[in-house]
Amino acid sequence: MLKRQITLITDFGTRDYYVPTLIGQIKSVNPLVEIHHLTHSIARQNIVEAAFTLRNSYPYFPEETIHIIIVDPEVGSDRDAVAVKHDGHFFVAPDNGILTLALQTTRPEKIISVRNSRYSSRNISPVFHGRDVFVPVAAWLSKGVSIDLLGAEKDELTDLRWGLPSWDKQKIIGQVIHIDHFGNLITNISERFLEHWAGDSAYHIGLAGWDPLPLSTIYSDVEPGDPVALIGSGGLLELAVYQADAAQLFDVKIGSQIMVEKEKK
Repeated sequence: MLKRQITLITDFGTRDYYVPTLIGQIKSVNPLVEIHHLTHSIARQNIVEAAFTLRNSYPYFPEETIHIIIVDPEVGSDRDAVAVKHDGHFFVAPDNGILTLALQTTRPEKIISVRNSRYSSRNISPVFHGRDVFVPVAAWLSKGVSIDLLGAEKDELTDLRWGLPSWDKQKIIGQVIHIDHFGNLITNISERFLEHWAGDSAYHIGLAGWDPLPLSTIYSDVEPGDPVALIGSGGLLELAVYQADAAQLFDVKIGSQIMVEKEKK
């Protein structure tokens, strides 16, 4: 028996009726499907934050899981609604760069431009495609409807990329791309890139106005209240303050620069 699950990522919050209507729409198509609320607390209209959350969560779900991502600043415009198959999973979202960022490709295995009205709501609000398009499509996928029936295949997703760090032999200049619930500053510098760049050289991590830090292994390598640099669970360099809020202490925002510099011999 087909056992697909559905996950939800939105910027809707939980105080309004928006999320309950999503659940109702899904259950009206497939009453037996399992729904997982990954988060409804994405910052309003923040495509990058939604993509970051999806990128770091979807690989831990079973293959055939259907992921709905509704952060849609251009709802009602001519931006496309897409259903995508990639890496053994299904994704239903606006084609506004979220999936390119999360899947790290503009050409996943299959992209369908959702056009078949049979799998959407009869009455589609121009300002609530999450309820009337994305969610019904995902629910039908969960019942085993082929992704090919949803519309016409297209070649590429809208191209939106993470800002890449700049670098030379002596230093890397990266930026903060996410600040998590604990105030940890997550950068666009990956562990693999860092290791390849450094080779056998020692290096330190710096933030303007603060003493440079060595790379640690865990948060508690330092005393409470002290800053620490480490590779986070998503494989990216991050700066934290043990048992405190790094974003608050450093007065840092998304986009702030982080420097990695080799030690002088």
